[in-house]
Amino acid sequence: AGGKAMEKIILLQEETTRGLRMEYFASGELNGASKSQTVEDLDFDWGRETPAEGIPENGWSCRASGFLCVEAEIVAELLVQCDDAIRVRIDAMPVIDQWAEAPEPLYRRVPILLTRGYHSFVVEYADRTGIATLRLWLAPGRDEFEPLGPMLRRMPERK
Repeated sequence: AGGKAMEKIILLQEETTRGLRMEYFASGELNGASKSQTVEDLDFDWGRETPAEGIPENGWSCRASGFLCVEAEIVAELLVQCDDAIRVRIDAMPVIDQWAEAPEPLYRRVPILLTRGYHSFVVEYADRTGIATLRLWLAPGRDEFEPLGPMLRRMPERK
């Protein structure tokens, strides 16, 4: 899964926690009642179901946040597939900003340069009505996209 180039990208919530922090909100605007959990990937097809207990089937939103840790500078592509609204930020800079509901599911490829070090990574998603889907892949090579999950690692404990 992925080879040496893929191993240069590590996704984590904190230095000692694998995954991203995912917060689910009972409104479509990232507020209201919420539930949180750690997710190890951003590859969801909720269909018409609720994403978490206490969250409605429609009109909800979520925020995944954490860090990308890059061992060496790399040019990569972010591939996003979602049905309704999405925003993606790396180091607080917008990479994708499609918060208005789109008439069709969104499929977008975005080239990004990741320098060595830690990069804040935030994905915000809103389900307005109907089917809910959120998938992100990150890959250093052309047409070598893989879910983020295989790139997740636990950072070594600091002494």
